[in-house]
Amino acid sequence: MKVRKVLNEEFVLDESYYIHPNNIEKKRVKIEDDTINNISYKVIRNVLLQVGNIKNKNNRIYDWEELVKAVNIYNEKKAKHNAGYGEFNHSDQEVVNLERVSHLVKNFNFDTASNRIYGDIYILNFTPTGALLLEYIKRGFLIGISSRALGDIEEKSDSYGDYVLVKNIDIIAWDIVATPSVHGAYLKDVNLEETKKNKKVITEDIESIYNDIIKG
Repeated sequence: MKVRKVLNEEFVLDESYYIHPNNIEKKRVKIEDDTINNISYKVIRNVLLQVGNIKNKNNRIYDWEELVKAVNIYNEKKAKHNAGYGEFNHSDQEVVNLERVSHLVKNFNFDTASNRIYGDIYILNFTPTGALLLEYIKRGFLIGISSRALGDIEEKSDSYGDYVLVKNIDIIAWDIVATPSVHGAYLKDVNLEETKKNKKVITEDIESIYNDIIKG
């Protein structure tokens, strides 16, 4: 049975380094300077935003073609117009609250070899939440980025076991969140609550906006 849900996938962000899921490689990362309409911003490049066609630890698989389509629609409708807003702290709502906006997401990059989607995070340090975000990163605190989207979920099974297929994806935002895990704890259920009939919030915690987060 297909059920429409709000889905959230979470990755850890850390200014000093990131850890690949196999814990083999570490790389330095930087906050860079860039401009939008001749205004300067701090930006984090090549952040891992979402992964498709692979079962995560909550047994969900995001259909890659549907994921690419959803991000392209989000890019055309929002990101290209500097409206790819993200909130500081996680929300289970289907709309973005401008009072909580801390950053923009832009410049998507699709890695078809690994079914990964990357993007740039522009920190809006002129907002109260954006200023907080920048300070958290500068001080090396672990924080996360969580994708928020509507999606149809369907329980399925194959020779490897049961899983949930996510399709008909509608991106809402990528939010900054607190991450309760430490390096090495890649995926963890954080929240599951009903928002309306046939819709639920599902949050999962992958160790990275720099835990396999920055494209190497």
